[in-house]
Amino acid sequence: MSRKKKGPRLRPNPKARRNIRDSVFRSLFSIVENTIDLYHTLLPERPKPEPKDLEFTTLSQTLGLSRFNDLSFLVRGNEHIFVEAQATWTPNTLPRMAVYYADTVSTWIGSHDHKARMYYGPPVPLPNPEFYIVYTGPLELKEEYSLAEEFFNGNPSFDLRVKVIRSAPSNTKLGQYFRFNVIIDEETAGARGSDEQYTAAVERAVNRAINEGILITFLKSHRREIIMAMSEIFSQEAIEQETQQVISTLRAENAAKDTALEAKDMELEASHRTIASQGMELEACRSTIEELKKELAEERAKNKK
Repeated sequence: MSRKKKGPRLRPNPKARRNIRDSVFRSLFSIVENTIDLYHTLLPERPKPEPKDLEFTTLSQTLGLSRFNDLSFLVRGNEHIFVEAQATWTPNTLPRMAVYYADTVSTWIGSHDHKARMYYGPPVPLPNPEFYIVYTGPLELKEEYSLAEEFFNGNPSFDLRVKVIRSAPSNTKLGQYFRFNVIIDEETAGARGSDEQYTAAVERAVNRAINEGILITFLKSHRREIIMAMSEIFSQEAIEQETQQVISTLRAENAAKDTALEAKDMELEASHRTIASQGMELEACRSTIEELKKELAEERAKNKK
């Protein structure tokens, strides 16, 4: 039986560069009641699980792993649900989820005394995996993506199919998570100045979401952590943008200097060619003069005779 799990603390990790939205998702749906609501939203045709039916398998840094996913959990021991929250899109999410699956299954096998059986006997009872991406970005994505189609020209020898979720009913936790992302985007759209502006924008977003009845319990209990973490990440993004602008300016200046140097080199090369050409013409004149001198000497010698 799984014990009720509290959501992890929202701490930005600059090294891993995980987006704060993903961290909010991870924390929100690591709470048992919210996970049950998420499962029922994704798969409404299946029986709604009880808390005792859930077992979290989400990879975490506490396991000493360099990779960790957003959310994975077992339902009734035979369904293995993997969900990643994405505000940006890259097809590389597919092989990344395949790696998460391999790491998760390896950890699960070790914790369920199946490790030795991997080398003999009947098949290990692996739960049936299902993969989802909760996408909050602006792109129009397909409803489903295939690892084999995106990377292996459709070769079915190795595949993983991922369903993309773009929306959910407003009375569900997932629907409210989508709405929270919209509010964050709207309130922080113009906050690209000081840390105080970021903090104020995020605080407005959290307050507005609570006033709209969005994730009230979660946001109230995590308000301070969310505001601090989001403000830090927005500040980091501003610093990075400023740094990139400086780098771009320096590159442009260096490119201009390189262009000027190249022009000088071309001018010098042209001068060399001109001098060389003039030198050849001078040599030809000297040769002609010598020939004329020789002919003149021969004529004078004839005349003396």
